[in-house]
Amino acid sequence: MGKLKKYVALASVFTLLMATITGCGGENNTSVGAEEAKQESKDMETVSVYLPQASNFTEEGIATVEEEMNKIFKERYNVQVDLNYISLGNWVTQSNLALTTDECDVITLVNSPLTSFVRNGQLAPLTSYYENASNELKDIFSEDELKATTFDGEIYSLPRKFWAGTESALFMSEKIVNEMGIDISTINSLEAVDKVLYQVHEAYPDIYTIVPAVEPSSLLDIWYYGDGMSDDRGRYGVVPFFDSDFDENNMKVKSLYETEKFKEICEYTHKWYSDGLVLPDVLSNTIDGGTYIKNGQAFAFMVRQQGNGYKNKTKDGMLTSPSLGPSINYSYTNTTVTYGISSNSKHKDAAWTVLQSLYMDSDIVSLLADGVDGVHTVLQDDGTATFPEGVDRSNCAYGGIYQFWIYPNTMICPPSQIMGKDYVENLKAYSATVEPSPIVGFQWDSTDCTDEMTAVSNIHDKYYKALMSGVLDPKEVFPKIIDELKQAGMDKIIASEQEQLDEFLKSK
Repeated sequence: MGKLKKYVALASVFTLLMATITGCGGENNTSVGAEEAKQESKDMETVSVYLPQASNFTEEGIATVEEEMNKIFKERYNVQVDLNYISLGNWVTQSNLALTTDECDVITLVNSPLTSFVRNGQLAPLTSYYENASNELKDIFSEDELKATTFDGEIYSLPRKFWAGTESALFMSEKIVNEMGIDISTINSLEAVDKVLYQVHEAYPDIYTIVPAVEPSSLLDIWYYGDGMSDDRGRYGVVPFFDSDFDENNMKVKSLYETEKFKEICEYTHKWYSDGLVLPDVLSNTIDGGTYIKNGQAFAFMVRQQGNGYKNKTKDGMLTSPSLGPSINYSYTNTTVTYGISSNSKHKDAAWTVLQSLYMDSDIVSLLADGVDGVHTVLQDDGTATFPEGVDRSNCAYGGIYQFWIYPNTMICPPSQIMGKDYVENLKAYSATVEPSPIVGFQWDSTDCTDEMTAVSNIHDKYYKALMSGVLDPKEVFPKIIDELKQAGMDKIIASEQEQLDEFLKSK
């Protein structure tokens, strides 16, 4: 699904409506209060907010939430919002297109390095807004969080408030786990995942053993191979601190395709694909993992998550494993999801007003994340939000509770049932257990490598998803990829990163 709302059409209707009201306003019996209300409505700016869609939403569901939010925005802030949800699968293309126009004001920054948006001049600087903001807003962010979104002294986005570390886990069919008596507490590594997948494949040969999590993703997508610095998929090189030969006293940047761990990961996925554990048309898949499991067509899918926010039991008949490795605060963790203002926005002041409210106003945040209480979700006795009876992820009108990780600050609204009633307390406790990357805080200035980055990125994108889905044999294609990357300028990129990293480490 692409954009669920057509901003231009809405704007046209709004303009026509305002013209009608204005035309009727000349009658002598119009009250002063009505005139003031008309003027207030006319003066209000509409801020377009662009959000990724990783759950199910309908036009009607979004419109209902938007209407309720705008009642609050009118009363408290004298602005209006236009919510635009874009499928996560189309997000990179569509969001970048939106940033070329003046229709986009506030935007989620996800699935692309924040440095790319800054380098391309797509974001408005926020420093002056932030410096003049209330202490209530400033108290929300830590120094490290803001450092991650600051470039050359300018703040360009606000970090999403969520888990401080990144880890991976396996989501599984509760039915199959129970039927086979699988002890999910033992599934705490890729080796353990491999073992249980083959056990299930033997017992249930007619279903897909492992499928992509969110269409059209790959099987693993992100894994434990090191710190990719400006890119969480490591396309421009990594500091491979999961490799057996990593020396923290002599850190070396490597191409992702020359690391021990990435090769191991791709060997696992290719083995699963070759042995029939994976759907044959995985690269053209358009169905998310949860739907496959609910329909009895699959056993499991892998997710990257932040924090132990997923409970062992969910409403949709799935169980989740423990973390499959340590939870890491990478150099880019605090920029995994951030929110900024488009440099082309014609409503920057109003956009800042809206952006602040998405972090500070619990009523606004509750509507955005949970939907309308009693319509899209219901509050349970423990204070968590869940779908009404008969509604689930596949048929809901507003699926915000299934993408809590996307929204700016869900710490101030009723937590989803998935996150659990102790979500905020768990988040704070969990933060103390996160292991920092050895280069946390490092930001690579890629200014001198722009052309090389474009060429390298194109090569990476040509192979990465197919490797992580198991379609390609790493033993056959890795030498070819490494050669192509060298010709594209990978050595220059790594030399630049290494030089800056050495300087960074000296300053610590």
